[in-house]
Amino acid sequence: MKRYASRIGVVASVSAVMAGSLLLTKASAVPGPAPGFGFIATHQRPTAGRVFIGVVVVNRDPARAAIRRVNCDAQVGNTRLRGRQRRYFAPPYKDAADIACSWRIPADARGETLRLWKYRFGRRVGVLGTSGFAAKSRAFSWLVKR
Repeated sequence: MKRYASRIGVVASVSAVMAGSLLLTKASAVPGPAPGFGFIATHQRPTAGRVFIGVVVVNRDPARAAIRRVNCDAQVGNTRLRGRQRRYFAPPYKDAADIACSWRIPADARGETLRLWKYRFGRRVGVLGTSGFAAKSRAFSWLVKR
């Protein structure tokens, strides 16, 4: 009985190793995950009448995909604020960039909430990469200083 148990154990371990090697060869042929984009929001509060840099979009893998467009408009009360985008380039990559989104806060917006504009994907910052829609942030909002 011990002889059969040891043979079954050997056969099981050999088949497990072979199955694992087959899975690894298939896994290496599959393309990797989509490139990652990160979103960094400031913890500072915007001041009425001034420009406020609220969100920075970071391209975590610029070798794989470049940022083509960022949707980052905002809203204070019923007023839509067009997002101003400033690109920051990393030295070895000339096509890839991190983008800072900013807005000019109206002077009469004291005490109101600045929130991201509601696109079809929600009140978020949206990134369009080289292959189309790539990522969206979580919802951010800030209370304008009085």
